[in-house]
Amino acid sequence: PGCLAAADEESLLLGNVLSPARRSGGGSYRRPQVSTYRLGEQPRRIAPLPTRRALALLTSAGERAVPGGEETERYKLRVFDDSSFAELASAHLLPDEAGLSILVSGLGEEEAAEGAAGSSVGGLG
Repeated sequence: PGCLAAADEESLLLGNVLSPARRSGGGSYRRPQVSTYRLGEQPRRIAPLPTRRALALLTSAGERAVPGGEETERYKLRVFDDSSFAELASAHLLPDEAGLSILVSGLGEEEAAEGAAGSSVGGLG
């Protein structure tokens, strides 16, 4: 709640609305805080991991096996701290696997959240 996420080809823009700030003439307003994080990869999906204070991202990047060869897209699941954006973990999907979705679920408020990444494998036909 109160958050914004936007992406371009290699970075992620995250914003949230902080608690009300005081105006000099009285009253208050909500102050937005926006940060841009350079990933070097295309962000595809994002999901919060609130019990772990982290964000899970599916990203993709074009790779060439040989210079001048055909470019293929590689996908990666990455986990970042939600306040410092330090990378906590990452895992590459298989070479012919495409990351399609990401889901975070838990068994209750006391339980730790668990995540799953949905993917598709190409070249089966």
